[in-house]
Amino acid sequence: MGSRRDQKECRIWVETLIVSIFFVALSALLIGASTCCAQDSASEPVLLGNKPLDGRPLSTLSTNPPQEKSTRNVELPETESAPVSLANRLIKHLDAVLDSRIESVQPLRCWAESTKQRIHGVVLFLGQKNSKDAEVQQSLLERSAIQLAEIRKTWKPQPITQDDEPTKKEDYVPTVVALEEIQLELERWALLCRQSIIAMGGETYPLAKLFGKSVTDLQQLQERTQVAQDFFLGEKRTLAKGLFVGALWSEHLEAGKFLGDLDACQKMIGQPNRRVAALVSTIPISSLVSFSDRANAILAKLDDSVLKDEQKKFLGVPAIEAWKEELRLWTSDTVSPLELLSAVDAYETTAGTSDMARLSQLTARLLVSRSIAFRKLGLLTTELYGGPNAKVYISKDFLNRLLPVSEPEEASFREVIQGQPVSGKRRVEKEVELNLIPASDRLLLSLDVKGTVQTSSRANAFATTLFNNGHADYSARKRIELTEDGFRLLPSQVVVKNNRVLLKNIRTDFDGVPVLSGLFREIVLGQYESRQGGARAETSRKIAQQAKNRIDLETAERFDEINDQFRGGLLDTLKQLGLSIETQNAKTENDWLLGSWRLVGNDVLSGSTPAPTTQSGSFADLKIHESAINALIGKLDIGGRQMSVGEFRKEIATKFLKPEFVVDEIDEDNDDVQIAFAVENPVVVRFADGRIEITVSIESLKIQRQTFRDFKGIVYYLPGETPDGKLLLQRDGIVSLVNVKAQLRSQIVLRAVFGKIFPVGRPLSLSPKVFDTDPRFADLKTGLCQIEKGWFSIALVAKE
Repeated sequence: MGSRRDQKECRIWVETLIVSIFFVALSALLIGASTCCAQDSASEPVLLGNKPLDGRPLSTLSTNPPQEKSTRNVELPETESAPVSLANRLIKHLDAVLDSRIESVQPLRCWAESTKQRIHGVVLFLGQKNSKDAEVQQSLLERSAIQLAEIRKTWKPQPITQDDEPTKKEDYVPTVVALEEIQLELERWALLCRQSIIAMGGETYPLAKLFGKSVTDLQQLQERTQVAQDFFLGEKRTLAKGLFVGALWSEHLEAGKFLGDLDACQKMIGQPNRRVAALVSTIPISSLVSFSDRANAILAKLDDSVLKDEQKKFLGVPAIEAWKEELRLWTSDTVSPLELLSAVDAYETTAGTSDMARLSQLTARLLVSRSIAFRKLGLLTTELYGGPNAKVYISKDFLNRLLPVSEPEEASFREVIQGQPVSGKRRVEKEVELNLIPASDRLLLSLDVKGTVQTSSRANAFATTLFNNGHADYSARKRIELTEDGFRLLPSQVVVKNNRVLLKNIRTDFDGVPVLSGLFREIVLGQYESRQGGARAETSRKIAQQAKNRIDLETAERFDEINDQFRGGLLDTLKQLGLSIETQNAKTENDWLLGSWRLVGNDVLSGSTPAPTTQSGSFADLKIHESAINALIGKLDIGGRQMSVGEFRKEIATKFLKPEFVVDEIDEDNDDVQIAFAVENPVVVRFADGRIEITVSIESLKIQRQTFRDFKGIVYYLPGETPDGKLLLQRDGIVSLVNVKAQLRSQIVLRAVFGKIFPVGRPLSLSPKVFDTDPRFADLKTGLCQIEKGWFSIALVAKE
């Protein structure tokens, strides 16, 4: 197929692609978010018949969403008189049931047939804008979901036997998990259809009226925005607490930012009296849509029904009224319900970054719609695809394994107690434990220390030396909170108790003098006893302060190092990619830390399915949704770009802040392997049916003198174990090639290339090396790997 050098470059490509896209995200979240585990509270979906749906839609699409075009060739939204093909993935699941001739599946066939008809019906009537009939079909879809929930309660599928005599590979028996996924799809689809029907009957603002806008109209909008901004910044009346009303309103409405964008647009045009739609080289249609969306958002805030009378009076001045009048000339809704449903379908079908971005953009536009019904449709979509895509649960038992073993500490000391110098030896023994502080909205724990201080000391006073044995117990607590920015530490609190001192001996300079020595000892003992209370109090304060300083210093050193790794690793990498972490849920129970987060960024969405339930026997658990991995892939911005393997390596190294991905011994100048990824969804990772699916879409691949165009390579990975019980991911089956000519030579070359990219003989280890080197984890291993419904879950469990 090629030289050894070509094979080496292909090997490096896979290491870059797999390690950077998949395991950088996996290990970063594992290290940075303190991997944990617990019982998942959302293991069962909420049924339609009990309360409003809390499920997530998984509808799909066969039509491609329209791409944004320049003003030279603008296509207005098509009329919706004809139905659009939707819910294809859901229908595919139903067809699998209908096609199966397995005896145990037959009770489902009648249900699947009626459900399929209801889906086709609601799509048909939505396309015809027949709200009445569409609503009837939507209600029947809700009934189908309720029926399936009842079926699931008693579903006990039987394996395929010889008596079934299956003749087609499509014959299958759906598992309980598969039925749950179908039910969740139905529930989400019913929810979206319900709100889409309502939105269809609401007022819409078509995009078409924007095409008649001239540069003069843009200048008018700019001028009135400037007048409004001048009013805000010049307004000095104050409300309670001395807040400047005008400046706050300007910030709330983002008037200054809007004005800046308008100014930049005017400078770019520089050609007054020409139609905006004709300025193909300067103003794309996206700019008009952007101004329309901004006008929608500002008007929604200015017309907010919750405004108080004083606020309405303040905003009723001529400058703001004229601005509102101008803004209304720019409002438009550019998203139809069917267009949104098509985008939902596409995203659920592919999970790809391009379809994720498309759905995110449409949802953002709906959220600033002038129509309340359209805004509610956008809010619903946001809720359905705004859930967590990373969950980390950790048990109290596992946390305490992270603590180092405490050894007794012995040292000499010199101090001053009650104005007298004291010296001797000190022995400190302590027990350290991490405990969890129950909280409904925070991740809180405490470092609790129980210590004992024993001393053997001598104190010198005028002609006297006192020998003492001391004992004191203390307890300390340091509160720690896990936040999106790392660990936050509060000062330690220390309490000393049982502080007592036993006078062991007295030595004086008069011990050899009869009578005088006894009299002198009596005087010394009297002074000693009179000052004993103050000495104990001062000793307790010193013990408490020393323990506090020691605990604060040691914890600061340890957690500062962890925070530096977390911020310099995960957070900086995400920032480099234009992403951040948002907490979805933070809960502390008596024995578990339960944390859920999602990645936030432009054109980023989450999944819509509940995470797998954490299995019993787990010490910690990490769950990652495929949307988190695909969001990282999307930020690589490789779609439609052509680069060599070396250039690709460098780009990955830069964006992921991983210079080790660049291999210096390869001569980059002679790198003749050229890759051009597809524009749409170049690389997609999916977690389903117990395996990982990786799809790589290639526009062109050049290796030596051969060029291969417009094809896909699909590989699967399954969890497995080594003979000694270590968890790993290994490739399953052969590489699937899509849209590749049947010539034997082409098949051999491309399979060899993908075989080097995803080698069969090099599984990916999921067992941290620390488990082999640290005795604290000697009895633990990674296991209980679950891959289903878009989630990858891995737990820490005890070795058998």
